[in-house]
Amino acid sequence: MTVDHISLVTTPVLLLKGDTLVSQGTGFYYISQHKEKNLSVVFLVTNYHVLTGSSPSDKKPPIGDNIIFFCHKDDTRPGEIKQIRFPLFTKKNDPIWIPNKEFPDADVAIIPLPSGILSDCKVFGISEEWARGNILVRPSSTITLIGYPYGYYE
Repeated sequence: MTVDHISLVTTPVLLLKGDTLVSQGTGFYYISQHKEKNLSVVFLVTNYHVLTGSSPSDKKPPIGDNIIFFCHKDDTRPGEIKQIRFPLFTKKNDPIWIPNKEFPDADVAIIPLPSGILSDCKVFGISEEWARGNILVRPSSTITLIGYPYGYYE
């Protein structure tokens, strides 16, 4: 059985302080392709509050210092996953995520992932081409939300 690509794009994001779980949310993978250089970069996209525990406008210190997220090893066996633990700050204590400079209060955070971190994974993500579709959403449109609220991913 093959699982729909869009169902494999998301991942739970667990926020930890040291080894203690303090919060949990959802993220998804975005793949940026640079065709001239034959290069692609994978980003983990999530909310700022998922990484810090509060809204960017609150200006509170982060409640965690690392995250755990997952990638699939195979689309035919979606239960086979790799757990990845990732620090949220550099050695100089700078955040590793990219904030929105034009809208600093936007609740969005983007983490560029080093290429080696996703070894032995089959990464499913959305891309600019995927998002270019001509989607018309109306009040009566059927939609599906994909995510992991309240720990419902196990």
